[in-house]
Amino acid sequence: MKTAGFALVQSGGNGPLPWNMLWTTLIRPSKLKYLNKYQKLNHFAGAWSIGSKANLWRNVQKQRRKHGKDFEICPTTYIFPEDYKRWCNDREMNNYKDMYILKPTSSSCGRGIRVIGKKDQLNNKKGGYLVSKYLSKPHLLRGYKYDLRIYVVVTSFDPLKAYLF
Repeated sequence: MKTAGFALVQSGGNGPLPWNMLWTTLIRPSKLKYLNKYQKLNHFAGAWSIGSKANLWRNVQKQRRKHGKDFEICPTTYIFPEDYKRWCNDREMNNYKDMYILKPTSSSCGRGIRVIGKKDQLNNKKGGYLVSKYLSKPHLLRGYKYDLRIYVVVTSFDPLKAYLF
């Protein structure tokens, strides 16, 4: 960036922001109103509503309540610690016969994932975790489990420009 003539600046306060590009994980909505057409962000406001495991589940759950079967696209999921009691109750109602998968909400690349067996116990103090019912008979290709990952980059909303990989 320095070679291209850009300089690092610190932003703060209210009013026009002195930058062309902002690389961040979060921009406050109060700052969005000051953007001009030449300023670029690496994230769209509100992208974490689907980019975070916990927020994605919350949104899927809202759509399930609203639209029913059309949104049964992933296994029942619990966000810890707030759903801990519901998970315990559901587990007890199923006579502890289901297995679950525990995922940290702020991790990626499979780090911190573990399977919760039928007899395993979890501490409800653990925050920042998602627990989903483990699919015992997933769809297989030639006998192997697989991940289907579709990467999408949206470069503009008006006009809409999206690229899939």
